[in-house]
Amino acid sequence: MKFYKKNILHYIIAICVFILIILLSFAFERLNIKNENSLMIFLTGVLIIVVETGSYLAGFITSVVCIAIYNYFFTAPYHSFLIYDVNNVISLYFSLFHLLLVF
Repeated sequence: MKFYKKNILHYIIAICVFILIILLSFAFERLNIKNENSLMIFLTGVLIIVVETGSYLAGFITSVVCIAIYNYFFTAPYHSFLIYDVNNVISLYFSLFHLLLVF
C-alpha cells in the first residue's frame, strides 16, 4: 500500500508540473517572448516528469502531448496542427529529437 501511495504522489506531481509548464508557456506568449523559449519550458517539464515518475512511458506521452500543444497553440496558423513557417517545422523536429533523447 505504501508503494502505491508513493506512485500516485509522483504522478500527481507530474500532472501539476505539466499544468505549470502549459500555464508558463501561455504567460510567455502574453509577454511576447519568443516561441522557442516555450519549447525549452516543455523540454524542462518533460525532464522533470521523467525524473519524478521514473517512467519513460509517462515522459514519452508527455513529450508527444507537449509537441502537439506547442503546435496547436503557439505556431501560426493558431488553433490548427498545420505549420506554415519553416523555422517552426525545424524547431518542432529538433525539440522532438531532444525529447526522445531523454529516453
